[in-house]
Amino acid sequence: MEKSNLVYTLKRFSRKDWRAVKKFVKSPYFNSREDVVLLFDFLEKKYNRIEYNRIDKVAIFKAIYPNDKFDEKKLRHLMSYLSVLIKKFFSIEQFQSQTIIQQKALCENLEQRGLKKILQKELKTSLELIEKEKQKDANHYLSMFEIASMVSNFSIEGTRKKKKDFQSLEQNISLAFIVKLLKLGCEMQSHQTLTKEVYDLKLFPKILNLLQEGEFLDTPIVELYFNCYKAIDYLEQKNISDSEKHFFNFKKSLEKNWSSITAIEVWEICIYAINYCIKRLNSGDKSFIREAFELLSLIHISEPTRPRLIS
Repeated sequence: MEKSNLVYTLKRFSRKDWRAVKKFVKSPYFNSREDVVLLFDFLEKKYNRIEYNRIDKVAIFKAIYPNDKFDEKKLRHLMSYLSVLIKKFFSIEQFQSQTIIQQKALCENLEQRGLKKILQKELKTSLELIEKEKQKDANHYLSMFEIASMVSNFSIEGTRKKKKDFQSLEQNISLAFIVKLLKLGCEMQSHQTLTKEVYDLKLFPKILNLLQEGEFLDTPIVELYFNCYKAIDYLEQKNISDSEKHFFNFKKSLEKNWSSITAIEVWEICIYAINYCIKRLNSGDKSFIREAFELLSLIHISEPTRPRLIS
């Protein structure tokens, strides 16, 4: 039993998790099986008093099905059902924490149901919510594109003749794609350092050429990833001068645009930059000890407040 996914999950539950999942499991909308509720209640009562791997399968089965003969297959099926239910809870909990994704799902459902009057209002609300976002990553631009596409395609009498903003649609999908591609580029560099694997890249070099000409660099998240990538790329080419120029441009941009980047995005991009500093240290550039520690301090800040970076 100790090897089951259910036990693995429950061992990592906080008290808050137990309370929330209990409400979920007991909700008739999500679960109509009483035996699942009984299993959850049994495990909840035991979890703080004994090791899970010491809980007897027969005892669990008897607590749930007191009049039935022990059936291990039936118990495994029940545990599996509870595991699926808990994973559904995790999905819904994540969904509820993402307002924009909820709004997109609502609009899609309204469109499927043909509720055009309500859809029109909710599309407007969705755009307003996205435009108010201060922290803009690839998902922000992708959401903007998806909602704006729905607005563009929204068909009620008379709207087909109205002017549509295809320019902003193209801009947002391009930004979402470029940010994700630059992140992939940084990840590939890290992987290549370990494996020496060579990739046959078709589109990426062309995107880099566009960026080197200044296109899209007025978008903070693009500027950050571009400078981070180029710093590492020039270092691999032994071009230390241009490598350092892009590294310190990255650092300056991070200080300037801290408040417009999500905490997870800061963490991810700082990891790439720290790897750059480690490479410099390994080659004898001791001054990058300070740079590495400064970046390490940033990834431990949970809320994105604007720091003062040391120049």
